[in-house]
Amino acid sequence: MYREIVGVYCEMHDEMQGDLEKALSENDWKNYTVNIHSLKSNSLNIGASGLSKMWLELEKAGKAISAGDNPEENMDIIRRKHPDVMALYAQVTEEAKKQLE
Repeated sequence: MYREIVGVYCEMHDEMQGDLEKALSENDWKNYTVNIHSLKSNSLNIGASGLSKMWLELEKAGKAISAGDNPEENMDIIRRKHPDVMALYAQVTEEAKKQLE
């Protein structure tokens, strides 16, 4: 069952990456946060707890923006941290693919 969960995680990478980049470029914080929430949980499910914690930071910032709580500050947090989190997401996905082979 674990292999199946990891497989789905890997299969969804490109679509999730595209959805996140689109939401970010359009300042669509609702969809950005929904996708981040999903990735946070799914990363934890496959054992990538460090990545899950990074998603949590982005999720909190996205929720704060939607709530009108320091939107500029939280947008800055997302814009600064998003590239590093996405890079780690790609690394985790690639490593997971190798483990499935």
